[in-house]
Amino acid sequence: MAQYELSLSDYWRILRKRLYVVVGTLAVIVATTAFYLQRQTPVYQAEAKIKLEQSQAISAGLFGGFQSYQENPIVTESRVIESRSIAEEVVRQQHPTLAKTDPAQFQSSVDHVQGRIRAEPISETNIVRIVTTAGKAHEAAEIANLAAEAYISFNLKEKNKQARTVREFVESQLAQTETRLNESEEQLRRMRETGTATGIANVLQSRILDLQTQLANLLPKLTEAHPDIIRLREQLLKLEAQLRELPAGELEFSRLTREVQANEKAYGTLRGRLEEARIAEAEKIANASIIELAPVPGAPIHPRKRLGIAIGGLLGLLVGCILAFVVETLDTSIGTIEDVEALLGVPVLAVIPNVGREERFGPYRSIRRRLMRWAPQRLKPTPHENKMALHSHTDPHSVASEAYRILRTNIKFSPERKMVLVTSAGPGEGKSTVTSNLGIVTAQTGARTALIGADLRRPELDRIFGLQREGGLTEVLSGEVPLERAMRGLSDFILGKFGYDEAVKSPYLANLFLLTPGRLPDNPVEQVGSKVMQELLSRLRSQYDVVLVDSPPLLPVADSLMLAPSTDGVVLVYEVGRISRAALLRAKTQLESVGAKLLGVVLNHVRPEVQTQPRDYYYYRQRYAYRREGAEAPAAKQPAGTGSS
Repeated sequence: MAQYELSLSDYWRILRKRLYVVVGTLAVIVATTAFYLQRQTPVYQAEAKIKLEQSQAISAGLFGGFQSYQENPIVTESRVIESRSIAEEVVRQQHPTLAKTDPAQFQSSVDHVQGRIRAEPISETNIVRIVTTAGKAHEAAEIANLAAEAYISFNLKEKNKQARTVREFVESQLAQTETRLNESEEQLRRMRETGTATGIANVLQSRILDLQTQLANLLPKLTEAHPDIIRLREQLLKLEAQLRELPAGELEFSRLTREVQANEKAYGTLRGRLEEARIAEAEKIANASIIELAPVPGAPIHPRKRLGIAIGGLLGLLVGCILAFVVETLDTSIGTIEDVEALLGVPVLAVIPNVGREERFGPYRSIRRRLMRWAPQRLKPTPHENKMALHSHTDPHSVASEAYRILRTNIKFSPERKMVLVTSAGPGEGKSTVTSNLGIVTAQTGARTALIGADLRRPELDRIFGLQREGGLTEVLSGEVPLERAMRGLSDFILGKFGYDEAVKSPYLANLFLLTPGRLPDNPVEQVGSKVMQELLSRLRSQYDVVLVDSPPLLPVADSLMLAPSTDGVVLVYEVGRISRAALLRAKTQLESVGAKLLGVVLNHVRPEVQTQPRDYYYYRQRYAYRREGAEAPAAKQPAGTGSS
């Protein structure tokens, strides 16, 4: 089998052919998405914003040491906003008495609210977004605003708490420092009153400190052997020796003097810090402020129905296209001219559109036929409906009629090719209808045309033309009726369902002859394969310009294989999409095995969604009427095989 690379036109053809798959998948997925979204609980989101500031008050200095170790205070405060303390305050604001009346419900509500509060620092700013979610729009805004207010209150309380703690600590340290200062001053006063110390130790220690400072400054610049370094070291040794020789009272006096000085300095510092702490405690300014309250959201953030349906539509379209190609891949039938020609290696002779009563039933055509087989007589097709199958007679200028003329032209009837067998691979593909209409358009050229109803199993030719089945081929083969009497002609059409007026308007009927199947025999294969049948075909070949043999399908029975070698060629009717490509190929193989010549294939019952390629010249959807105003079908006899399409 030939392999092809799909072009854009092939993809477009497949999508149009399987449009019902795409549309159905799209509708199912969109409907499912809409149903799912409709059942989802809506979630609303609100957002408030607060600004965190470092205090510029006097108390800022008290907190600098405590905050110096923090890497990112904004992140810390964000976690505070998400804490349980804030959630508890929010619930208290919503339900003031719940904590006392129902503690368990209060804790449950706190858990619920805490899970709905999220604090997000805005990068490169000191602003924090408080984002909350809830099942109702006003509830989401309320929780966000209450959380912001609760944090401001919490921040203020924490600041005052810290200020109070610092004040108390400074007061306790100040009292201890004052006690130590008083004790050291009292001891120093007593020593001065007793005269046990002169204070020379302080002078020596001060002098030693100065020399040590000078030495430390010179050492990086001078060596140990420098005269100044040597001089300073000698003075230090001398003063240290003098300090060691002083009495213990002088050393104690010096220590008490230093202690008094240190206590005085610490006392002064603590006095200043105490005043700052008292001021900070008196302040009622928080380090945070609300810059934007949360408005009531107008639409939920989940589910987003429009976006969800749009995504569902795109997904449905994508899945539908994929399924269309999957269905096309799994479909073993063939529906384009190129497919048929590549598979069988023979040309497509014509494309017959789906018209008339059959078109209304579309893909349910086979079901209708099965029902009609078992339907009561009053529900079976009427003679008028039977005649509707003769498109070339009832509407000679229709697109279907032009398609049959194309078929007649492509067969190229000639004296060497005058007997053609029309068959199909399987039943119900319209071979009898094709035979009938091909016979009509051939008779319209003036050629004496004989239609042979060789389908002795499920005959259709007699039904299509509205004639009695008996007295036909079976009776001729058995010798009961002579051929001349069995052949139905113009008089039979006039006396039958056509009527005189219609026959007069269709003069070509004088060139059309029909041999009905006759009664159905018990051994149809033996009948059509008999020597009498071969002799009958020879007589028909000599008496008529064109002989069209309507035979049973190839695959179910062997009748056509018995008749095909005796004809000049075989036309295979294929209803697009009805049987698999393997079955069609098998039909061709069987014809070749008996030595029959396959002239080509007729694509029958082609629906509009099965398009031919742009190079094909029969676009049946465009209603071309190849005739002049008032023109009629030719009545005069022309040589066989001639005619115009």
